[in-house]
Amino acid sequence: AHDEGHGICVWDSNNVLIDNMELRDVTGDGSLVLDASNVTFTANNIHHNRRQEISIVGGLKIEIRDNDIHHISGTSPQFGIDIEGPGREDEDILIQNNRFHHNTGGDVVNATGVNVFILDNTMEQGEGNTYVDGPLVSWHRTHNVIARNTITMVDGSVNGRLGYIQ
Repeated sequence: AHDEGHGICVWDSNNVLIDNMELRDVTGDGSLVLDASNVTFTANNIHHNRRQEISIVGGLKIEIRDNDIHHISGTSPQFGIDIEGPGREDEDILIQNNRFHHNTGGDVVNATGVNVFILDNTMEQGEGNTYVDGPLVSWHRTHNVIARNTITMVDGSVNGRLGYIQ
C-alpha cells in the first residue's frame, strides 16, 4: 500500500533540526519520527501527503512550530500530526504557532503522548473539506495542555461541530 513512503524518517536519532523544507506528495507520511529525541520542525511547508503529515511514534522532546501543515488526504488516519506510539514513550511535545488546514482526518490527534502542549495554532477545516474526526482529538490517559488555538469549522465532522473531542 506504500504507507511507508515517507519524505523524512528520523529513526533512533537525537538532536535533529528540520527547517525550511517542503515535504509533499509522498505515499506515506511527510515525516515519521520513530524512537527519536530532541527533534525540531520549524518553518516547513508539509502538504498533500497520503497518510499523515507528521507521525510521532516514540518521541521525546519534540518541537513542531511555525509550520504550514495542510491538505492531507488519501488513506487513514489522515491527520496533520499524529502522536501514536503504543508501547513507546511520547513525551514533552510542543506544537505551537502552526497553521493547519484542509486535513481530512483532522489536525492533531494524541493517542499516547504525555506533556503535550498544543498552543497558539490556527486550525481551519477549509472550504470544501470534510473532517472525519475533528480538529483536535485526544485519547484517554494522555496529558495535554491546549490553549490559545483558533479553530474554524465549516461543516463539522461525524462528531458534529466539536473543536476538541476526547
